[in-house]
Formats: sequence, structure tokens, C-alpha cells
Amino acid sequence: MTNIDITPVLKRLSLYGQLTYDIFKTLKLTKRQKLILGAGLAYFVSPIDIIPGFIPILGQLDDIIVALTVLVKILKELSPENRNTYLDKFQLTLEMIENDLEMAKELAGQLAKKAVLSSGRLVHSGGKAAFKLASWGIGTVTRGAMALKGKYKCGGK
Repeated sequence: MTNIDITPVLKRLSLYGQLTYDIFKTLKLTKRQKLILGAGLAYFVSPIDIIPGFIPILGQLDDIIVALTVLVKILKELSPENRNTYLDKFQLTLEMIENDLEMAKELAGQLAKKAVLSSGRLVHSGGKAAFKLASWGIGTVTRGAMALKGKYKCGGK
């Protein structure tokens, strides 16, 4: 598993937010584009996500992925002149944003894979422990019942 340094992406998040806000506020967008930007922003700030925010790292990565996906989509729909005007203002490039998006997706994929493998091991270990506990419990109950049966004979025999 490769190490991915997401720090540069995190450092640029405020620029991405400012860029998105600036595009939304100053550029004449279609209703559809405004809806897409609004939905992306709503997802980013909403506590209800595909991957809840309380899950460390993955919970935040899905927000970043959605926000960057929406931003890239809108930027690609703009004329090259408008796109470059906004990107230059924040010293960003479309390639930089696309690379950050891919990096976030790759890290999320690696973390999800690791989580699935870890949970599989946890379930296996938990299953073994549950089986041992159940066996111990059944044995204890059986020994107790046998002891009671020997002490207290029922049915007159």
C-alpha cells in the first residue's frame, strides 16, 4: 500500500472554497450549474453523508471528493477564458484540482480496502471468541444440569 500525502490538498481546501464561492457569486451560471454547486456545498457541510463524518479520515474524504468533483464539473463547463480568469485569481489550475481529486479518491479507496480487510479479521476473531464463549456456556449449563439431576431425582425413579 503506497503512502499518499493528502496535506497539499487539505492546504488548498480554503482556496477551493473561495473559488467555488467566487464563481457562484460573480459568474452568471445556469440554474442547473447553481443547483450542482449548491448541492455540492450542501453535501460538504451536511452531517448526513454516504460515509459519516465521525469515521476518521474516510468521513472527511468523501466530502472533499464530492466538493472537488462538483468544482471540476463546473469549471469544465465554463468557457476557457472564464475558467482561466477564476483559476488565475487563486493561482490554481484545472490539472491541480483534478490531481487533488484523484489523490483523494485513491486514498479513500486504499483506506476503504484496509477497513474491509481489518473488519474481516475482526469478525473472524470475534466469531472464534463467541464460539468459545458459547461452548463454555453450554458446558457450564450442562454440568450444572447434570449436578442438579444427580442431587434432585424427579419422577420417583
